[in-house]
Amino acid sequence: VVNIEVAPKPAVEAGDDQTVAVGTQVQLWAASPNPVNYYWTATADSFSCTNCRRPFIVLNQNQTVYATASNEFGCEASDSVVLKVVSCDPNSVFVPNTFTPNNDDLNDVLYVRGIGLKSLEYFRVFDRWGQMVFETKNLSEGWDGLLPGTDRVCDLGVYVYMMKGVCSSGQEMEKSGNVTLVR
Repeated sequence: VVNIEVAPKPAVEAGDDQTVAVGTQVQLWAASPNPVNYYWTATADSFSCTNCRRPFIVLNQNQTVYATASNEFGCEASDSVVLKVVSCDPNSVFVPNTFTPNNDDLNDVLYVRGIGLKSLEYFRVFDRWGQMVFETKNLSEGWDGLLPGTDRVCDLGVYVYMMKGVCSSGQEMEKSGNVTLVR
């Protein structure tokens, strides 16, 4: 009589796919309900550690990375995560072309948004006469449509915005365009 013990295969989860700007440092994570050792592999960039659960990686190009879990019996399981890298340029920064500051909690505030945008040197909004009606250097602050220093909403119409920001790579980026205030 020969007894054969079948060892269980471990489970592993490598996390969610991510999209970031070039040069961004990302912390990955692997998880398993089993006692396992982890090993990471990548097609391009290198990790802060390859045999830890939560390595860091600085992304310079698109790639798929793999987390492999190995249990005490030598059984392995792998999972992957796709890391997409986008350049930090005017096309990756989004400022809506319309907003509605009417207190309905939908598009009430005009924000600058962008993958890899680390900070703002300025975000300015001007009316049709060229008078500045809003300015900030804070990415988490947006224009609520009010005239500066008042609680009066600006007139309906087209406004011009200008912004200059710094990407996570240190590169500066500028963008301008029109935004329509409607109610």
